[in-house]
Amino acid sequence: MYGNQDTANPHKKPQTRNKRGNQTSRSIAFNSNQADLFPLSREHLQQFRSRNENKQTLWVLLFYVDKDTRTVQYELSRPINMTEAGKVDDWEPRFIMPTFHVDQPSYNGPDLSPDIDIPVTERS
Repeated sequence: MYGNQDTANPHKKPQTRNKRGNQTSRSIAFNSNQADLFPLSREHLQQFRSRNENKQTLWVLLFYVDKDTRTVQYELSRPINMTEAGKVDDWEPRFIMPTFHVDQPSYNGPDLSPDIDIPVTERS
């Protein structure tokens, strides 16, 4: 999902750029009722799972492209709230990734393919 300029800033709360639909809204309602990983007893967790067996936790790869600095800021986050305008505005947890610079090659390893010259002749 496309986020705003606060994406991947740990001191701010990003928001989705576009309005989200009903399925996202239902998934966020499910996410907001999810407990942390281990504080529940096994019996309580089993009861919770049986009531929600057809639902899945929603995770979002939220990104923001800054054209001026030629960077991409992104994070993998679990949405837990949506505004009345339909934009996601709260996330927990957030896994913030390092900024990606478009001008820097992402891989500087060896070129494993040999150089190939292909002769090209003009058609007459």
